Amino acid sequence: MVLIVMLRKICIGIAAAAVVLACAGASLAEDGCAFWLRYQPVAEQHLLRQYRAAAQEIVATENSAVMQSAITELNRGIKGMLGAPLPLKVKSSRSGALLLGTTRSPIIRNAIGAPDCAALGPEAFIIRAANLGQRSATAIAGGSDRAVLYGVFHFLRLLQTRQAIDRLNVTEQPAARLRMANQWDNPRGDVERGYAGLSIFHWDRLPEIEPRYQDYARMLASLGMNAAVVNNVNTGSSGARNDQGGWKLITPEHLPKLAALAGMLRSYGIKTFVSVNFASPMMIGKLPTADPLDPAVQK
Repeated sequence: MVLIVMLRKICIGIAAAAVVLACAGASLAEDGCAFWLRYQPVAEQHLLRQYRAAAQEIVATENSAVMQSAITELNRGIKGMLGAPLPLKVKSSRSGALLLGTTRSPIIRNAIGAPDCAALGPEAFIIRAANLGQRSATAIAGGSDRAVLYGVFHFLRLLQTRQAIDRLNVTEQPAARLRMANQWDNPRGDVERGYAGLSIFHWDRLPEIEPRYQDYARMLASLGMNAAVVNNVNTGSSGARNDQGGWKLITPEHLPKLAALAGMLRSYGIKTFVSVNFASPMMIGKLPTADPLDPAVQK
């Protein structure tokens, strides 16, 4: 609940900032969908020189959907702030390499040391200035590819807030195993109690993946969130006026829609949860009971 309240407060603050920018003039108009991931160009010349010297190429020897999201996000931020994307390599060729990888990667173990790799938890990350022979580098290492993605967002946040990055030695470990955003969206298209207007999810258009879903995933991952409930928890009973259709999400008609959304969220390390009616075994399976101890219900 604390995470949910904090997230809503952050989003309200971002929305307020967007209104201020819009009022300041058309050239600064902002719809808020970028959240805090704006990646504006670095104007301070001394920082721009430092950042460009430290970011000459991306070296990644692992390939997964989440790692690809990390690489894409890093290049998105670098291009926005430093003016151009970086070449992607599997081996360092110059000073200023940004090394991305899990603690399983030999290049990461060489850069930060085996003991520190062994001590890193599955969702913890290290950002550290390192040397590869005579070449300088910055390692962004994680206990998993999801942790590497968190490290990338942290690194970009340092650049966004114009921090020095020449002597980096950062270690972050989540305090909570499950860090979940709880959407109160209804499958019919509105949001419970009218919060924030209409749902961001278009269940009638899924399995088509819209850019807004990726923006949502990026925003959650940038906060270190690893789970999301995509529908309202107050699912009513069948036929009731307050029935928002949450039970429909686990029917053959809607499962492909849910699977497409979950697949996209998974590429940013977000596990998808759905809230369904307690009586779903009766509503879908036409059983006489929803008792979870009943073998037919369990089946």
